[in-house]
Amino acid sequence: MEESESLINQGPTPIDKYHLVYIITYLLGVTTLLPWNFFITGEKYFHFKLRNTTLPGNMSDVTPLQQYFESSLAVSATVSNVLCNIIVVIIVKRVGMKTRFTTSFVSIMLLLGLTVSFVKVNTNSYQTAFFVIVLLTIIFLSGSSAVLNATALGFASIMPTKYINALMGGQALGGTFASLANILALATLPSVTDSALLYFIIAILVTILTFFGYFYLYKLEFSRYYIFREGSSYIYDVHENDKIINKRQVQSSIWSVFLKIWKWGFAALLTFAVTLSCFPAASSSIQPINDLGWFERFYSPVVNFLVFNVTDLLGRIIAGKTRFLFKPKSSTLFLITALLRLVFIPLIMLCNVQPREHMTVLFDNDYAAGIIIFFLGLSNGFISNTSMMLAPRLVENHEAEQTGTLLSLFVTIGLAVGSCFSVLVIKLV
Repeated sequence: MEESESLINQGPTPIDKYHLVYIITYLLGVTTLLPWNFFITGEKYFHFKLRNTTLPGNMSDVTPLQQYFESSLAVSATVSNVLCNIIVVIIVKRVGMKTRFTTSFVSIMLLLGLTVSFVKVNTNSYQTAFFVIVLLTIIFLSGSSAVLNATALGFASIMPTKYINALMGGQALGGTFASLANILALATLPSVTDSALLYFIIAILVTILTFFGYFYLYKLEFSRYYIFREGSSYIYDVHENDKIINKRQVQSSIWSVFLKIWKWGFAALLTFAVTLSCFPAASSSIQPINDLGWFERFYSPVVNFLVFNVTDLLGRIIAGKTRFLFKPKSSTLFLITALLRLVFIPLIMLCNVQPREHMTVLFDNDYAAGIIIFFLGLSNGFISNTSMMLAPRLVENHEAEQTGTLLSLFVTIGLAVGSCFSVLVIKLV
């Protein structure tokens, strides 16, 4: 009933044969955050590049560049993300979906290629310059990913609700995929640079696969039905039988859409602000209390990144399965729940975050951090996914794409606030 209400009566609704559109939408979700996930999960490679080269045998000696790498990465990425999302909200009625998708995909592939080119280069003599190059790369990567994510969310918003769930689930799966790829590379290739090379090549291959998958959407009857239906706010430049199909634009005030969805938007904003305050900058600095032997190499990749990404994915799956239990008017409840997540910030700070100068470690065992990160990821996935699925049900069909891009802006503002606050968290520990 929920999905049928979103359709416009213009003949029988096609079937998503073999669930191909659902699979491609899921893959789009994986790719929208792939650069970010691979950069933050590949911390060991970047820490190796920024290590103290005068003490080659002592990787535990933390340099200032290493200490502030994650927080600097997060700030650079999310500020760029916010600016590009604002641009997308403005141009969504003027620049076609295909143009936005193509430009962002090509940019991401080129920038990932640039990252790969530095893996085997000896950067010991210009670590600061390498640090700056990495930050500039992530700025442009995040900008491209922002355009891709906002456009993908706009696309998913004109589809039945479960396709938003697919996109959001894909984003969480992308984080899990990045974590597993990193662990696999570390386990099979002892050299940090060899494992990083394999790791980033995997990211490029997945991006290329998604790029071709997106263009296949234009050949599938089910996705074409929603993209080209009357009332959609998209601008098209699609050639079919040497003719150009043009659809009229349905102009909607961004402010009127904002007034309908602002509670869901702020719930998502607060959720990601709290998450980014803790993860990955502070949480990746948590060190094991006990001697874990061979597992110590995998402590951060597993306890920090894998646990968070798996539980984030689990939270989004639960949100998808329970979406019928909540109404679009449930936004106040979720806004309050998002506020309660502020408790995660002091909890993470009281773990064994190193180096530290001001606070005493309260959770002096290696299980507490994993439990805290478990619930951080689970709540992040559940609240964010529910917000993204229910907000579009408050608007008209022709406002759906604007709703998607506006929600994407809320999320990136939350990410920016959280990443900036993460620097303060590191300093206060």
